[in-house]
Amino acid sequence: MNAARMWSRTSTAGLVRWIARFPHQRTLHWTQIANENSLPLKDAPKRSLVSRFLRKAEIYPMAALGAGVVGMLMYGVAHYAGNVRRFLRRASAAPFDWEQIRDNYYKRHTTVLDPDGSTHKRLEMMEQLKDAMLDASKRDYMKSI
Repeated sequence: MNAARMWSRTSTAGLVRWIARFPHQRTLHWTQIANENSLPLKDAPKRSLVSRFLRKAEIYPMAALGAGVVGMLMYGVAHYAGNVRRFLRRASAAPFDWEQIRDNYYKRHTTVLDPDGSTHKRLEMMEQLKDAMLDASKRDYMKSI
């Protein structure tokens, strides 16, 4: 075999074409590319994600659905918070104040399963303590006025 022919331009071009079939095995740093941008496309995460999203048209309906669900959830939370704020503002006393719930706190459903009714019993010691705390806070409030 002729050594000159082995390293001629045509034989090296075939080698270059053969190597070009495996682009994932070639690593070329962006500084070695002369006429390119300063950053490669896949090196910037934002550009990479946006370009992938723009190329995948089948994702658009799911993205729109996800945005709609998140928007409806945000609207629902804001609407509910507004209703609670209006309810609390209109009430003369706080709705869960001890004076309001003293006579029916033990009747409220606190657990899903309570076969013996142990959570629906009055707690006299707690009631006395809460009454004493309420009286003390009223006295302190009246002193501050």
